[in-house]
Amino acid sequence: MADWREEDMGNDRLKHYSPYQAEKPYTAQEIQEFTVECGKKNIRRELAAIAKRDMEMGISKEAASIYLTPGISTDMAKQMSRALKVKNPRPLVDYITGLECDPYQMETIINFYEKGIPIEDIAMAMKEKPTACMLQYVLQEVEESLKIPEKELRASMEEEIYGKLEMEYNGKLDAQDNVISQQQEENNRKAAEIAGLKAKIETLEADKEGLCRDKENLRRDKEELKKEYAMLQRERDDAAEDLKALRREHGNMVQKIESLQREIADYQEREETVNVRDRAWDTGNNTEDNMENIRKEDSMPDKIYNAAITDSHGSRDIVEVEHTAKKDHKRFLSFAGRLSKGKTKSVLLKHIAGAGLDKEQMQQVRKAVEAGLSEHEIISIINSGFAADEMEQAIQIVLAERMYQ
Repeated sequence: MADWREEDMGNDRLKHYSPYQAEKPYTAQEIQEFTVECGKKNIRRELAAIAKRDMEMGISKEAASIYLTPGISTDMAKQMSRALKVKNPRPLVDYITGLECDPYQMETIINFYEKGIPIEDIAMAMKEKPTACMLQYVLQEVEESLKIPEKELRASMEEEIYGKLEMEYNGKLDAQDNVISQQQEENNRKAAEIAGLKAKIETLEADKEGLCRDKENLRRDKEELKKEYAMLQRERDDAAEDLKALRREHGNMVQKIESLQREIADYQEREETVNVRDRAWDTGNNTEDNMENIRKEDSMPDKIYNAAITDSHGSRDIVEVEHTAKKDHKRFLSFAGRLSKGKTKSVLLKHIAGAGLDKEQMQQVRKAVEAGLSEHEIISIINSGFAADEMEQAIQIVLAERMYQ
C-alpha cells in the first residue's frame, strides 16, 4: 500500500488516490478566469460555483466539466462533484457519466459505493430501473450477503493476525526483557558510579571546607601580619622621628657647648686678670712681680674630684675634674662681699634676680658657685634657659672641659 505521507510524493502517486487531481493548485486568477469562461458558455452560476469550489479543493477543471452540461440539475451536479472525491473514484465516475438517474438514485449509488459495494452489483441493481428507495433495499441486501463471507474471512484473518501479533508480541517481550535486564545492569553500574562520585564529592566538599578554614585562617594571619607590619612601620617612623629629634638636640647641644666654650675662653682671660688684681689688693702689693706669682699659684691644681656626666641617651660616666680654687678663703669672702656690697649689685645677682629661677635652678646656681665656675660661666648657663636638670648637665660639661684643658 502506498503511503501518501511520504515527503517525495509526486503527482503520479497522488493520481493513485485521486486521478482527477489537478497537476498543480490553481491560482485565484485562474479560477476567476474559469468562472468568467463558464459565464460566456451560458453555464448556470450554481454549477460554476460548484466547479469553482472543486477547483479550489484541487480537482481539475477537466474533471469538473462532467457536470457542466446543459440540462443537469444543481443537485445532480453536487452528487457528481461528490463522486469525484471518493476513494478510488474512477470506476464510479466512469459508471455514472451518462447514466440516466435522478439525484436521489445518484446519492444512493455513491453511498453504497463508499461502503464497498462493487460497481458491478450496483449496475445489476440499476438494470430494473428502481426508485431510489427500492435501490437502497436491494443494495442493503447485497451488502448483507457480502458481510457473511466477509465475517468469516475477517475472523480467519483476525485469528491469523492475532497469532502473528502474539508471536511478535512475545518476541518483543523477550527482547524487551533482555533490554530491561541490560538496562538494569547498566542502571546498577551507573548507581555504583554515582555512589562513588557522591563519596568523592563528599570528600571534596570536606577538603573544600578545610581549605576554606585554612584560607580564613591565612586571611586572619595576613591581617594580623599587616597590623603588626603597620605597627612596626609606625614604630620605625616614630624611632626615625626620635632619632631626628635627638640629632637636632645633639646639634643644639653642640652649638650651645661651642658657644659656652667661646664665652668661657673669653671670660677666663678676663677672670684671670681680675683674680690677680684681687689678690694683689688683698696683700697690699700690686706690683707686677707679685701679680705674676699669684697667676702661677692660681694655675696649680688644688683639688681633684670625680664628676658624673650624663649623655643624651641617659648613660652616666664618671670623670676626674681638676679644680683650681682660691687658696685663701678670706679672699673669696672678700670677693663675694665686694659683689654684694656697694651701691650697685653684681652682674650675677642682677641676672639671678631677673631670671625668675625656681628653687631647683637656684640650687644649681649655688652648686656652680661652689664648684668654682666663674660669674660669666654661671650667667651664660642662666641665660641659656635650661631647666634644673639641664643646668646640672651644663655645669658638668664646663667642669669636664676644664679637666681636658
